[in-house]
Amino acid sequence: MKDTIKFYKMNDLPAVTLLDAHISSFRYKTHAHDDYAIGMTFEGTQCFKCGNMDYRVKKGGIIQINPEEPHDGFAEDDMGYTYKMIYIPRNLLNDLSPDSSSIFRFKETVTYDPHMQRYFMKFLNMQRMSDEMNDGRLYDFIHKVIHWNKPDLDNSYSSAELDLINRSIDFIYYNIDGKLELDDICKTMNVSKYHFIRTFKKVTFRTPYQFILDLKLDKARKDLEQGLELKEIADKYGFYDLSHLIKRFKSAYGITPHKYQKQFK
Repeated sequence: MKDTIKFYKMNDLPAVTLLDAHISSFRYKTHAHDDYAIGMTFEGTQCFKCGNMDYRVKKGGIIQINPEEPHDGFAEDDMGYTYKMIYIPRNLLNDLSPDSSSIFRFKETVTYDPHMQRYFMKFLNMQRMSDEMNDGRLYDFIHKVIHWNKPDLDNSYSSAELDLINRSIDFIYYNIDGKLELDDICKTMNVSKYHFIRTFKKVTFRTPYQFILDLKLDKARKDLEQGLELKEIADKYGFYDLSHLIKRFKSAYGITPHKYQKQFK
């Protein structure tokens, strides 16, 4: 069975993106998303590395990936794997989290918990509901995800390290349009380049360059959904040329920008 990758929106829920895919030969290169990603393997065995851990996810396994968390993906064998993913904007989870003093984080990357399996399937079945019911069911799903994960702060880094990285990420988000230089970030943060790169990779498991590229690709994906021209997007986010954007986009999402945009027209 050949690789099939389809992104789509659910009726009346434009903020949420869904993915339905079967992967056998394609390998996702290490990348990250701006959204929270929750998925489930339906057939086969899905393998991936997230952070510094390796995972093998069989049928029924729920996958939870936080924003900016680097991961790849590939099939364990030639039979491939079938899976579905739900991408939820970070503000929806954080705004509904009962702990407003911390950023919501999934407590486990992979689980086979039957409650999470039911939450996931009920959400997918929303497509059969009327549009006016979807909004309430989306918030119900998010509340259940939050309750199951029980938000917890990661205390493995010093407050100074976390503050530096949080401030730098805010700066990157604000200046993501166009060409963003590492020297500009370090000058604004008032730190040396080598200290910044070392600390950034320690906290995010990625270099600043990888983080910025992933964010640009995620922004480009959302601009494609809105109908922007590829040349305009490449210029907007400072890609060298169209071929650079196309190559990077396909390595992260499995399809070309043109095919991705076509799925939303």
